[in-house]
Amino acid sequence: MTQLAYFPAPSTSKQKDNYHFLQHSFPELYRVCVESEQYYSTDPSSCLLKARLFIELWCHEVGERVGLCTELNDDLMGEIERLSASNQIPPYIIEALHEIRCEGNRSVHITKLSDGQWSSGSKLGKSKLKRVMTNIFELSQYLAFQINHQAEKVQDWLEPAQTELAEHVYASLSGNRDATFSLAQRASSLMLAAQNNSETSLEKKQQWKILQRDLSYWLERAHRQGHQETWLMYANVYLNKQLILPIGHTIDNCFKSALKVDPSGDAAYQYGVYLVKHSQCERGFEFIKKSGEMSHHKAICFLQSKYYKKDQQAYLYWLNSGIEAGEKSSFTLDLAYKLGQWELDVNNDFLKKKAKTALIAAQSRQAPGGPGGQSCK
Repeated sequence: MTQLAYFPAPSTSKQKDNYHFLQHSFPELYRVCVESEQYYSTDPSSCLLKARLFIELWCHEVGERVGLCTELNDDLMGEIERLSASNQIPPYIIEALHEIRCEGNRSVHITKLSDGQWSSGSKLGKSKLKRVMTNIFELSQYLAFQINHQAEKVQDWLEPAQTELAEHVYASLSGNRDATFSLAQRASSLMLAAQNNSETSLEKKQQWKILQRDLSYWLERAHRQGHQETWLMYANVYLNKQLILPIGHTIDNCFKSALKVDPSGDAAYQYGVYLVKHSQCERGFEFIKKSGEMSHHKAICFLQSKYYKKDQQAYLYWLNSGIEAGEKSSFTLDLAYKLGQWELDVNNDFLKKKAKTALIAAQSRQAPGGPGGQSCK
């Protein structure tokens, strides 16, 4: 097996406890949140199960605090609908709860792979899993700061660092393809950091070669294990010159293979951006549109920017798509558009009401506990 590259983290880079604000006020929720993060890189199905358990606990905690009678054996959908019917919980919070509930439910069902094999693992792409985790964090903040009136400083959710390298290696060698893919991502991230470092030395060149062997080994292993995102990662590591493109292979073909299994639209978006950068704009835009239709946040932002002040009908279409997908900046853009419409006819009460509704929606997304906080970064 290849040698593993390891660069000790600086003493100041201690992993942040994302949910410290729940630890004393909601200890059971805190425990479930921490456990969900532990499975984030190695076992998405277990991570989603913990996410579903989180919203079940969350509904009971919130229900008690807003004066609703909750029963232990009530179904989760009924709990969420009861909170919605109370008119005490904003619609965007209800949407986030349903999204996590649906993804958690899907994680316990088997699926059929492209090779005909049955699989019990989650097929949720990394970008959507990150969105689920961000929603959990924002729901936690809503409970702590809006409902429980805690006074801690609000921060963004930080992706868990892969601190337990040995556990990932053991899980990979035991057949866990998510752990294997996570190790490949780790090697790629370290190589990207090294590329951004202008320092040149013999030691750095040796470290680069070790990382390159790591990346090649773990990515190939994840590919053999059937991880669905390996073709997209191959396209990116060849594009970033982290691995040498084999004779007879093309980056274009890697992207095309990635498109065959693309539940999140991430492959379509990245392929589209690649084509646009390589002077195939019309073809690239079609793939980005396809990704946008799959509610991919970055694709929606790209299309909003493309059509702004150029094609109002198309711009408004992607603006509405962003709102339906819960993309945060879309609510601010919608407010700006509706304020502009009202300013053209200030005596129009209908336009005034639409602007006011857009203002409330935009403010709620900016407040602590609003979902979708980091979608277009």
